Amino acid sequence: MARVRLQGNNVYEGGSIIGRVDGTDIHDSSGHVVGKIRGEEIQDTHFHTVGRVQGNNVYDGSGRRLCSMSELRNNIDGPGGVTLAAIWILLVR
Repeated sequence: MARVRLQGNNVYEGGSIIGRVDGTDIHDSSGHVVGKIRGEEIQDTHFHTVGRVQGNNVYDGSGRRLCSMSELRNNIDGPGGVTLAAIWILLVR
């Protein structure tokens, strides 16, 4: 079982809420927006690309491969592709 899960709009690590997904916005546990999803890109609050999903791979902002989506799904339970990658890059990693 993965240590992080997306259940509804909330992101849990163990029994604690570590963040929330609100449409394209990713919030931390205190409610501050830490990033946005723009298509296949993941951006921080300054609109810098911090990640990207292309096919089955997740890349950082400079284009370096971080992991595959199947590896990421071993760490995070929940639906979605880019959303799970955004949670991993912005809240977990």
